[in-house]
Amino acid sequence: MDDSLIYISVILVLIGVFIAIGKVKLSIDSTHIKYGLFPLPMRKIEFKKIVKYDIIEISAFSDFLGIGLRSSKKYGTGYITDTKYALFFEKENGAKVTVSLKNRDGLIAFIEENGIEIAQGLPWEEY
Repeated sequence: MDDSLIYISVILVLIGVFIAIGKVKLSIDSTHIKYGLFPLPMRKIEFKKIVKYDIIEISAFSDFLGIGLRSSKKYGTGYITDTKYALFFEKENGAKVTVSLKNRDGLIAFIEENGIEIAQGLPWEEY
């Protein structure tokens, strides 16, 4: 039996397990955003290092060609699930990040309640 077939099978099983347990995580406090794809390590960025942000409407399959950790020329690195909305932000170094949102209204309420300001945020009343 060819060993390469065994290696390919193991890799496919590991990818399947990762897809089955992978979940996009987004956590926001008054100074930071933490985001990532479980079980990978979370990333953390301070609001002051974000130059602009937006809550955008996305399609996981047409904008990112799927779910999981994805890349897009327009939206940058994507932490994507099959949701309708995502938090898009651009870091001061020019890197773009998009994170799927389950609760768009909850995020808007949190930002308003905590007076979080980012350089070029949107006026929430437009939504």
